[in-house]
Amino acid sequence: MTLSPLTLFRCMRHRRGFGIHSPFAFRFVTEVLAQRLPYYGYADISGDPRIRLLFRLTVYFRPTTVAVFSSEPQLLCQAIHKASPGTHITNTSRPDFIVADAADFPPEAYSRFIAGGASALILNALPATRREIASKIPHGMIFDNRRSTLVVASLSHLPRQDFDVWF
Repeated sequence: MTLSPLTLFRCMRHRRGFGIHSPFAFRFVTEVLAQRLPYYGYADISGDPRIRLLFRLTVYFRPTTVAVFSSEPQLLCQAIHKASPGTHITNTSRPDFIVADAADFPPEAYSRFIAGGASALILNALPATRREIASKIPHGMIFDNRRSTLVVASLSHLPRQDFDVWF
């Protein structure tokens, strides 16, 4: 997928926090999504950038329950347990956080989980998946890297905003 020069510029600016006026979004982008310094648990998990992103998200959100929808959940679960040993992996209807591979998670299920207040990390997200989620969440922020990963912070105290960010 090729990006327009304007979208590319916006992604690079937002990665450094420029143009982001929300205090939550600025902190989230600079300290979690675009963090390049190693976290304490990186030595124990895969070197895959998406697995490391999941580790950082788990440390940040501290969910008590996580639903994992992937054809290969072992690496994802390992990163979650290293980041937060007390977190339970579940497939209940009301998890705090969702980790989903778009190929293994039906698009209609997003609205059910996100409407329940769950934040999400969506891997291999297609443009149709992005549009579906953006149209369904009533509040919260979507952070899109415009390549394959989408992070949804579906928190009730956040206004509805979308950000294009390199991470």
